[in-house]
Amino acid sequence: MTLWRPHWAYDQFDLKDLKDPKGTLGAAESIHSIASADFPKQQPQIAKWVKKFRMKSDLLYSLENAMFNSGADSSEYDRIVAKWMDEHSSYVETLTR
Repeated sequence: MTLWRPHWAYDQFDLKDLKDPKGTLGAAESIHSIASADFPKQQPQIAKWVKKFRMKSDLLYSLENAMFNSGADSSEYDRIVAKWMDEHSSYVETLTR
């Protein structure tokens, strides 16, 4: 099956990507943060956190897996994410340094 990254299935199953020598699946995508030009002046600490933000794929996969395969509906995401944050506190603590 063809999957994209990030996808929770990479956390749930032992998946291996096929080689794609012709680039049929396309190039990797990126996530971008957008704000007003004044944002760094108005919120310098938050702007610093956003600029430094990095999340390895394995962590993102585990977060997605927790959210989308918990059997809960989206109204429970706050609780699920809070639990995930507790379980990954060493990473979470680095986000605001």
